[in-house]
Amino acid sequence: MTDNKITFQLEVLKRHDAHITSANTKSGMILSFGVASLGVLIALMPHFWSLNNGVWYKSTLVIIALTIFVGLLSAIIYSFLALFPNTTPGSRNSLVSFVHTSSFDGGAEAYFQAVKSATDDESLKDLCYQSHTLSVVAAGKFSNVKDAVSAIKVSFLSTLALIVCLIVGSTVEMNLSEKASQVQQPNPKSQVNQNG
Repeated sequence: MTDNKITFQLEVLKRHDAHITSANTKSGMILSFGVASLGVLIALMPHFWSLNNGVWYKSTLVIIALTIFVGLLSAIIYSFLALFPNTTPGSRNSLVSFVHTSSFDGGAEAYFQAVKSATDDESLKDLCYQSHTLSVVAAGKFSNVKDAVSAIKVSFLSTLALIVCLIVGSTVEMNLSEKASQVQQPNPKSQVNQNG
């Protein structure tokens, strides 16, 4: 009966490990996207700033850009926390945990003797503790990934607002430039009337 429980716990450990790997993959992608997007935003801001000199445009641009910046920075932080969670190994000497196995007193031979002398119940208990520890780690990672995705969504929606702002701002600036050039150019008909 204990063998079935040990086999079950080994499968549970594999599942938790797969969830942790999945969270790490997602976090890495979000982290890369966030850093790249933040770099693009910072690189393009001087160009965006110069498109229109209106106070309304610059104020709107600053608000939207700050929202995008905060969203991307939040996504980066949450992704980093998911990749590198703040975990402390349990105080119990585990025969399964790599933290305890790698620093086992007496080296490999002592570790072998400890595994050999462990009862089935002790092995089951060790696996259950490790399963619980990994599930806590996986839950924390997925919580951070969820928060990172929410921050990316905020940045994406803000980017749509930025695109609208850029289109409106550049259109208004072009219209103002055209009107200013028309005012500066004298009307040829009025010159003929003045000369005639």
